[in-house]
Amino acid sequence: MGSTRRSFTEEYRAQAVAFVVYEGRPVAEVARNIGVHEMTLRKWVVRRATFDWIENYYNTDRRHSALNYLAPREYSLGYREISQIAA
Repeated sequence: MGSTRRSFTEEYRAQAVAFVVYEGRPVAEVARNIGVHEMTLRKWVVRRATFDWIENYYNTDRRHSALNYLAPREYSLGYREISQIAA
């Protein structure tokens, strides 16, 4: 008979990732302490880093055609109105 997969809550994953990302503890040490496989924890850390990059950098700096090819940050600062006045 095969083993059953363990499931972890999102809160549990976030706390484990916080030990690695914010406290600077090694992935192997944290994985050993919380009882998960090192690769599992590493995947959680990479997933979180990717999400943070997309939300905090890519989506704020990427130009959008719906915003007249302005980045959301520029649009929210009112560059659209400034460019219309100058034109």
